[in-house]
Amino acid sequence: VGTSAGGSAALNAFIERKNVVHRMINVCGRLKVGPTTGFRSFESKSKSSPAFAESVKLCEAQEKSLTATDRQKIMTVRAMFGDELVPPETTILQGAYNTRVPTPEHVLSISAALTAFSRPLIVFLKQSK
Repeated sequence: VGTSAGGSAALNAFIERKNVVHRMINVCGRLKVGPTTGFRSFESKSKSSPAFAESVKLCEAQEKSLTATDRQKIMTVRAMFGDELVPPETTILQGAYNTRVPTPEHVLSISAALTAFSRPLIVFLKQSK
């Protein structure tokens, strides 16, 4: 499970070890550079962390190597009512189980996903296929 800036690192680890890692969940983490400009742009959010920038770019480049079966082992979680830091289009992976928590805001949504709304995540992780 990767959250926020750790989402792309977790997905990169999954891609490298997808035959060993059972499932992967990204909670409110940027997985793509995305087209957003301004305050929530990739450039704005990654300028203070070259490691984060490198991780997101690697994740986006490696996404095409994911098969349909690989994508079924991935869940993405995003804020239903807006995330002030991570644009929704940068958290979604086509073919993955993409879901939302009924909350606004980045930190609140991560907290809610891992506590009050954690049941779907636990069920997803426990699935055998």
